[in-house]
Amino acid sequence: MGLIEINSAPFTILVIKPCIIARGKGYKVLEALVEKEFLFGNRNIIHQQIDIGQAKLFYPFDEDWSKKIGAKLKLTYNNHSLSCADIFNTEDEIELGKIVIGWVWEYITSGPITAIPVFNKNKNEKVVEELKEVVGDTDPSNAKPWTFRNIFCEGESLLQANKDKRAIRNGIHCSTSI
Repeated sequence: MGLIEINSAPFTILVIKPCIIARGKGYKVLEALVEKEFLFGNRNIIHQQIDIGQAKLFYPFDEDWSKKIGAKLKLTYNNHSLSCADIFNTEDEIELGKIVIGWVWEYITSGPITAIPVFNKNKNEKVVEELKEVVGDTDPSNAKPWTFRNIFCEGESLLQANKDKRAIRNGIHCSTSI
């Protein structure tokens, strides 16, 4: 694996979530990153179970995010002739988002994670864009066949997660900033 000094180039953080770690596929994600010519930082790799306080730091409640996620939940339900009001006793997008963030905190604390600083081969600012492309759509059922979420999270879908009242087990988190 290519290890480089973490202060030498723009990087982002990739988190391998509990569902992949539990299936023993974490190393396969790392191999796939190398195949796609990504590099890893030579320090600050974390492999541990996180607690709810750490989860809330990593996924802090944000009203704008909550509204966006609540709208996505509502749209998913409406597209399948389901009612958020019937299931969650609310149609309010912020309140729905609060429900989802609770699911996310529960999921991310359900087992160990691995967090890795990731660089692209050119060591430039396009690392987030390039990594998000290979990781794939948030909903693995919509991810392109060659993306990590399609490969490592087969059978998972946003609709099923919502019906089960749980976070989507999409296996990998990509930070959206450098």
